[in-house]
Amino acid sequence: MGNTSASIFNLLSFLLLIQIGFLVDMFEAQPFTALYTFGDSNMAPQSASSGKSHMPYGIDLPYHLYHVGFSNGLSISDFLDDLLGFKPGIPYLEADDATKMNGSESGFNYAYGSATIRPPRGPTTGLSMEMARQVNLFEETLYRYIETTVENKTLYLSLALFAVSIGNNDLMHLVPRADHNETKFDLYLDHLMGNLTVQFKRLYELGARRFLVFNIGPLGCYPIWLTTTSDSKAKCNEDINRLVSLYNGKLADKMDYLNCELSSSTFTIANTYKLVHEIINTRKYGFSDVTNSCCPVQSPGGFCVHMGVPCLDRKKTLFWDKLHLTEAANKILVTKCYSGDGDICFPWSIRDLQKTLVSESSMLLNVFCDLIAKF
Repeated sequence: MGNTSASIFNLLSFLLLIQIGFLVDMFEAQPFTALYTFGDSNMAPQSASSGKSHMPYGIDLPYHLYHVGFSNGLSISDFLDDLLGFKPGIPYLEADDATKMNGSESGFNYAYGSATIRPPRGPTTGLSMEMARQVNLFEETLYRYIETTVENKTLYLSLALFAVSIGNNDLMHLVPRADHNETKFDLYLDHLMGNLTVQFKRLYELGARRFLVFNIGPLGCYPIWLTTTSDSKAKCNEDINRLVSLYNGKLADKMDYLNCELSSSTFTIANTYKLVHEIINTRKYGFSDVTNSCCPVQSPGGFCVHMGVPCLDRKKTLFWDKLHLTEAANKILVTKCYSGDGDICFPWSIRDLQKTLVSESSMLLNVFCDLIAKF
């Protein structure tokens, strides 16, 4: 596609999606029936990932009300539960059969800390929970629990939200070895997208229709990858950020494709990269420390030292450990994604996903898909 054609395509796509957005605003919202969560440590409870959690993780959580994640307080999945009116998500790997039966109607959390898109190569230590295995667990949920507790399974699943945050570990494992060879990296990303697409299609075939997919933050600005300038100031590693941007671009393209390929589906991107980048570079969100981890960390690894004493002003610190955001940052990400403020979620906010797309908007979406096919 030439530069002129690309510009025309981008302009027409933008105008069509804006028009769809105007139409969505006209529709009545209805509550999601359930929240099903998939992914890695941005979504996962620690106990489901390692069998236990340790302080200072969860230091700011209300006592016994939430499962401790990889932050000082509420995780992305916790805030989603709160905003959508659900009780804290049940970690599927921890729950016994009675809990799964009683809680199946409001959804489960299948996320696992070290989860990847691709299956691990060679021997692994501990449980491997790549995206395919998490979808397997959802399929088990469907046939063992939902079919016995839900009267209209098709309607129930079509009104549920499927939230996914994965890919961080795939890139974290690869980036140190990428050696700035973008051609090989590009091929690897295509392979990741192929794997991810298969799993989204599986979820769709099982009944899922509404998807919220988080992209990857600017890893080159996370404490684990920060570089130091000659005057000892922290500096983002833009080589790593460029590779992450390649991944995010391919993810966005794949979501556009799936919106067109899978009838009656809605895929929206939660732009973690954009928000974290804004927090770091504009300081308009009130964070005073955007470079350091709040807790003392292990080396190597980047996780909090057991019983380490964290920073005091956690509401103004962006990073909890060297790999994860604080509760304060997670809250901004989810609330802006819910409301649509700042286009953090695109093309639809979470609130938009609660609205039924009737024929007029579907016709416009078909025009958008035809446009993609022509270009």
